[in-house]
Amino acid sequence: MENNNQAKPVTILTGFLGAGKTTFLNALIKSDTTKRPIIVENEFGEENIDSELVIGAGDKIFSFSDGCVCCSLNNELFELLRQMWSNRDKFDEMIIEATGIADPGFIAMPFMEDPNMENFYKLDRVICLVDAQFIESELENTEEARKQIAFSDILLITKTDLVDADKLHQIKHILKDINPWATVLEGNNKDGYPIDKIRQLTRENIDNAIMEDTQNQYEAEIEEEHHHDHDHEHHHHDHHDHAHEGHHHEHGEHCEHHSHHHGIESFSVKYDGVFDLEKLQDALIDILNDNDNLVYRVKGFVHVKDIPNRLVVQLVGTLLTITDGQAWKENEEKISRLVFIGKGINEEQVEKAIRDCQTKVVEKV
Repeated sequence: MENNNQAKPVTILTGFLGAGKTTFLNALIKSDTTKRPIIVENEFGEENIDSELVIGAGDKIFSFSDGCVCCSLNNELFELLRQMWSNRDKFDEMIIEATGIADPGFIAMPFMEDPNMENFYKLDRVICLVDAQFIESELENTEEARKQIAFSDILLITKTDLVDADKLHQIKHILKDINPWATVLEGNNKDGYPIDKIRQLTRENIDNAIMEDTQNQYEAEIEEEHHHDHDHEHHHHDHHDHAHEGHHHEHGEHCEHHSHHHGIESFSVKYDGVFDLEKLQDALIDILNDNDNLVYRVKGFVHVKDIPNRLVVQLVGTLLTITDGQAWKENEEKISRLVFIGKGINEEQVEKAIRDCQTKVVEKV
C-alpha cells in the first residue's frame, strides 16, 4: 500500500443479535449524503442477508461471511483493506458491521497491531448497540455481549421507546459500571439517534476526556483529604490511619472503582508512582496468562520513567499495545490509571503485580 492520501476513518459497529445494527447503519448513512462510505459486512452464515438491507450501498458493500472471528478472518479483512486502498479515491470512510456473535476486539486487531496501519486506516470509534429490552438477559447468558460492551468506545442504547425512564437509568448505570471508559448514549428508530454527537466522538477525544476527568477527580480527592486531615487534627482524633484503611495502599495505589454485573466485573486502580515500562509490559502479559480467558480488556494510561507523555495501554485478547498519549501539563500530578474488565479476575494479584512495576526512586520535578 502506498501512502498517497490521508488515512481513511474507520467505524466498527457491534452489538448482539437483534440490537438494531443495520437500522442504525442506515440512519448513519442517510445523515450525511456528502460522505461516501464503504460498508464491510461480517455476517454469520453462508449468505449475508444484512447486505441486502443496507440502503444506497450498491457496489460499495463488501462482506466476509465468517461468523468465527479468528485468525482467518483477520487475514481476510487485512487483505480486503489492501484491496480497497487501491480504490481509496472512491470512498471517504469505512464502516464495518460485525456479526452479532463477534468479538469486536478481534476485528479491531488489524488496526491496532500494525503501527503503520494509521497511515492508511485510522480506527475512529467502536460503537456497541445495546438493546434496552434484552440487554440484561444477554449479559446474563452470553459471553459475546459482555465482550462487546467491554471493548467499545460508545455504548448506544437502542429501542429506548420500549422501556420506561427508570429502566433506562438502570441500564445506563450497569453499562457505565462495566465499561467506565465508554460514552453511553441513547436513541431509537422512532425518535432518531444522536448521530452528530457520535460523529464528533473519536477514540482519541474520548480517552483525552477520561484523562482530564481522572486528573480533576484526583485533585478533588487530594483537596478533600486535605480538609479531612485538617478536621482530624482540629478534633484531635488519633485514628486517621484507620479511617483510610482499605482505601489507600502503598506506593500511591488507590482503588477507585469496583463493580459486578451479570458475571462481569470491572475495577480500576490509580497510582502516583513512576513505572518501569519493560516490567509493566511483562506484568500485563503475565496477568493475561494467569487469568486465561478471564480478562476481556485492560485500558488506561501510565506515567513511565523518562517519557514526557502519558502512555496509553490497551490489552485485548492476546494483543498488548502501548502508544503515546497526551503530554503531561506543566506542574500536573502525574497519575496513572488502569481499568480491568473481565470475570473472576484475581484482583489482589493484579494490583500487586502492577504496583511492583513502579520504580523505587522518586523522580525529581
